[in-house]
Amino acid sequence: MILRPSCTLPAVLISFLLLITSSVYAQDGSTFECRVTTDGLKFDLTSLAGEHTARRKRETPPTSTVDLLRFNLCAELERQEDVAESDQCTKGTRACFTQINSKADEKDRIISVISLMSASTQDLTFQAETSSPKYITITS
Repeated sequence: MILRPSCTLPAVLISFLLLITSSVYAQDGSTFECRVTTDGLKFDLTSLAGEHTARRKRETPPTSTVDLLRFNLCAELERQEDVAESDQCTKGTRACFTQINSKADEKDRIISVISLMSASTQDLTFQAETSSPKYITITS
């Protein structure tokens, strides 16, 4: 994930989807509290604390498909009470991508659930770009 100091939330979400990998690297044991100092640069990510959602609806006749991204950079996602356990990302997930298929006069159905980032607070690696523009890449 790349965060630039002047990014808006939609730009952060696009970067988040494109740059998260599935491999896990252990950091030096320090606790991630949404404030990062790496390569001599400080980044305050507290504005990303809490759950955020991005949604896109695509017409896929005779149905429509909703792509839903839920993420919380600073903590695990809460379980969704109105969604079956089998239709949710695994416990411990920080970013979850879900596809929902809808058809007129039929109940919506979840067709895909993908954990994009499942990591403890110590399983994140950080790399800063010190040239202009300055940004941070977060990998789990």
